[in-house]
Amino acid sequence: MALDHVIEWGKKLKPPSGDAEGSSITAWRWTVAVTLGATALSLAAHIALACGLITAVHPGFALASDVMAIREERRAERETDLETKILDVRQKQCMSDDTVKALHTQTLQKMLVEYNKLTDRQYPLPGCADFR
Repeated sequence: MALDHVIEWGKKLKPPSGDAEGSSITAWRWTVAVTLGATALSLAAHIALACGLITAVHPGFALASDVMAIREERRAERETDLETKILDVRQKQCMSDDTVKALHTQTLQKMLVEYNKLTDRQYPLPGCADFR
């Protein structure tokens, strides 16, 4: 049903023939004016939404610099989190007996590999004497 209305509206956009009366020319002009106005209004609304000018409806799109800043923040948070966890596991490894030490060593190794991938550098692992 709605498609039929669109098709009819499209047919009305076709200019009338050269021998058309004044009323059909006026109707055609109004059809073109309304179509042009609706198109311009739609374009303006789209631009306003995309640029974040109507934040109550849509916040807009993030700028590439904003995305990069968020990624850097997340990387720094992950780095700090890993450093804290590495020190915690290292302390547990140094304080534990031999049966649990292997488990802590394996966990510590995985975390050190992840830290290396994240920061492109080795973590300066403290010795067990530093925890006593």
